[in-house]
Amino acid sequence: MKNLFNSLIAAAVFAVALVSSTGAASADKWVKIRNQTSVILYRWYASPTNTNSWGPDRLVSKQIPSGYTSTINLDGAGNGCFFDFRAEFIDGDVLEKFGVDVCGGITWTYSE
Repeated sequence: MKNLFNSLIAAAVFAVALVSSTGAASADKWVKIRNQTSVILYRWYASPTNTNSWGPDRLVSKQIPSGYTSTINLDGAGNGCFFDFRAEFIDGDVLEKFGVDVCGGITWTYSE
């Protein structure tokens, strides 16, 4: 009976550890985008570093005016932590950054 009890406790501890570790790997992938430029950020892309396309505009139909922020959830956007960013501004400027670690959530600021 003692062995059964110990086995159940060990299984429960393992299950909690497994849920915690997989939750941490897939959760808390977000980017708080701060637009500190003088122009509107109107398209923003984030794709896993190991892909060859930018994928959808993560702002959808929103824009980020000068001085404002927007938080984008990337939990369902891939299994890894590293993403490439592409920002398109209303004046035609395009900024790209590659290999950004977003696990745990980050704040990304665009400025002039």
